Amino acid sequence: MEGVSRALGEALPSLNDAAPVKSACEAATALFKNLTESSFRLSVTNAECLRLCERVTSLLEAYVTAHQQPGCLEVGTAGNGHELAPSLSDSQSELGTHCARCLRNLCANPELQPLIGRSGVIPLVARLLDMLLVSSHNDSFGHWSLVRAMAQLCGNLVAGGCQGNAAILWPLLFPTVLLAGTSCADSVTVNVLCMVVHTCLCADPSLRSCLFNVGHGRTLLSQLLLLTKQQDLEWPLHLGELLVSGDDFLPIFRALEENPASLALLLKLLNVAGSRQFNSGSPYADAEAVESKSIRPEILLFLAEQTEIWLPRLPVTAPPQEVADAMPTIDITLNIIEYISEACRVDGLKALADATSFFSTLLGTLRRLTPAPTKGSHQFVSEEKGKKNVYFGLKRCLMCCVANMLSMDKFKDQLLAENGMELLLSNSKVDNCNPYLGQWCVFAIRNACEKHPGNQSVIAQLKRQGSADVSLLRKMGIDVDVADDGTVKIKAAGLPED
Repeated sequence: MEGVSRALGEALPSLNDAAPVKSACEAATALFKNLTESSFRLSVTNAECLRLCERVTSLLEAYVTAHQQPGCLEVGTAGNGHELAPSLSDSQSELGTHCARCLRNLCANPELQPLIGRSGVIPLVARLLDMLLVSSHNDSFGHWSLVRAMAQLCGNLVAGGCQGNAAILWPLLFPTVLLAGTSCADSVTVNVLCMVVHTCLCADPSLRSCLFNVGHGRTLLSQLLLLTKQQDLEWPLHLGELLVSGDDFLPIFRALEENPASLALLLKLLNVAGSRQFNSGSPYADAEAVESKSIRPEILLFLAEQTEIWLPRLPVTAPPQEVADAMPTIDITLNIIEYISEACRVDGLKALADATSFFSTLLGTLRRLTPAPTKGSHQFVSEEKGKKNVYFGLKRCLMCCVANMLSMDKFKDQLLAENGMELLLSNSKVDNCNPYLGQWCVFAIRNACEKHPGNQSVIAQLKRQGSADVSLLRKMGIDVDVADDGTVKIKAAGLPED
């Protein structure tokens, strides 16, 4: 410890002059590295650690001062022109990094954590992060190493629920520094900064509402969630799970204004938090094989309520311009239905056991999207191939929900009461705008008829109404005819009957 103090004493005055002596910087850096070894940390007392913290804090203060002096600025190239960019020597950058790592390791001791927080370190670190992320255009390796070390220090200052440090740190970082950090190109830095957000929210849950506020909060949260998908980062995933698991999650969203943007943010959070829940595959995927956490029933019920609000607003038969204006509504509705359909395949079905109005809304929307069948009009293949359809996949997701809910007796009775079997049969076809729609319809019909004589009788009473639309076969020179006894006759066009 005496050697560390002596090295700091040698490095401090030279750094204040913005011309550090390389040997002093390297000596202090080498001694800081010893702090990463548990045997070294155990050999010093808390009082000695605090004295070291004071020295390191003074050194960081000198580092910031030197970094901001005019002599430390040089003309460099950034973007399309020349800008002033802070430039520090490699030894300075390495020393600053190890200063931060030294304090980070000291903060791993929960007894020292609040004491270090009250020593003036937090404002200094926040100031340096602001300087490096907001004001600097330096993209060197040493620059990002220093930023990451500072961010890790911030995380350790509030780790373990140190609410006092979180109360000091959060307003210094949110929103400017965090927004600048999540916009940088260094994914590792973004991940560490998200860890800082996570630890702050764990230490003080009341801060969660800041991320849902219109403006900077939502911008920051959306950016973090977007990066999770693009770069497969770990800490944004933990952040999403933390926010979704909180008791205040749904009350916050219920208090937000009703608009597609709020629901879009909700779904981003749910998709990130549920990324370990849902797997893709056939409608018959084994739910028990999905490694998942339980889906909160109140969240699914809330989404079901939102579905009942938004589905009737879909302009299914509106002119093209009205459809274009309603695209935010269409997109959010598709996303909600897709999320619920995936949740039904995992462990969310029980939450919808009493959602009879939601089931009626699903059937009603399917009716709006399904033309009324007429004699000879049934097509086994949709003719919409190649055309842009803003409702692509909607019927499939609706049918997925219906099919899974029909595994419960209550909804089998409701389907019969609302004459829904005809609707299922009308959609039993290949649809280019709704992949796997036919398979989901077969699954829905199977569930509806299982141990339900009423729905079985609907199938039993079906009568042949003639052949389906065979215009495509006629274009190919093939005639199809169905005899009174149900025999199907196929022949080349123009040939006499046998």
